[in-house]
Amino acid sequence: MVPLTKKQEQLLSEIHEYDECIKSILVDLGEWEYITLNRNGAAMVMMPVELIELGNLYSFRGHNWLQLENYKMASADFTKAIEFIGESNNYYGRGKAQYELGCFEKSFKDFTEAIEISPDDVDYYYMRAKSGYMLGISYYQGVVKDLVKVIELDRENAEYYILTTFLSDYHFSSPKKNKQKNKSK
Repeated sequence: MVPLTKKQEQLLSEIHEYDECIKSILVDLGEWEYITLNRNGAAMVMMPVELIELGNLYSFRGHNWLQLENYKMASADFTKAIEFIGESNNYYGRGKAQYELGCFEKSFKDFTEAIEISPDDVDYYYMRAKSGYMLGISYYQGVVKDLVKVIELDRENAEYYILTTFLSDYHFSSPKKNKQKNKSK
């Protein structure tokens, strides 16, 4: 087994702390109903601070799982965070996890949702363009529109975004490996 780096140990320690906080909040909440009447007499669901905190904890833990490249756990935590607080960064985080898992349609939808909530974040358009590119030619018109938006939002780094979008599915191997492949043919 490969020893963990200090960064990995720190992330796992934080995940453990988030686990404990989540358990504590869930115990405190119990089976309460958060329904009240608004001033017009219609029923509405109240969002107690504890539920918002719970959503934030799932989001923090999801980001740690992303850094540890455990994309299934990250996706699950971001899904829980979205249930409590549908913030754009949670859709973006789940979209990144889905992208890394090869679920490009799901990632495309999550990045679209993130853009609808926060339409001025360059990373959301960039990742949606990458997802669309991976989905194929029927998405290319949208990919171009997203990359135009990337250029509008971040002219300084536009070249990076565009190149990495179109090169994302190429995996370059070392010249040694290519020579070995050619010899075996």
